[in-house]
Amino acid sequence: MLQLRGTRCTFASVGDDTWIIIASDGLFENEVRGGGGGLDNQQVVDMCLKSKDGTSAKQLARELVEAAQEVGTTDDVTVAVLRIAV
Repeated sequence: MLQLRGTRCTFASVGDDTWIIIASDGLFENEVRGGGGGLDNQQVVDMCLKSKDGTSAKQLARELVEAAQEVGTTDDVTVAVLRIAV
């Protein structure tokens, strides 16, 4: 669970979570906003789960951006990835 209040951010890890993804809406498919393409939540989760232990946060962010572009996102894509120490 992630809660944002002003400049304070609280995060509670659930189970085997290993990544935090912060992204603009361009990463995600969202026909309602007039955009197209992008990834759905499950695709993002699958990419995180398939990442290897040696995958850097920078590399995963790049892969997510490239995947959204490949499926035809029509918006700008900004992604920040944090790896959670487990």
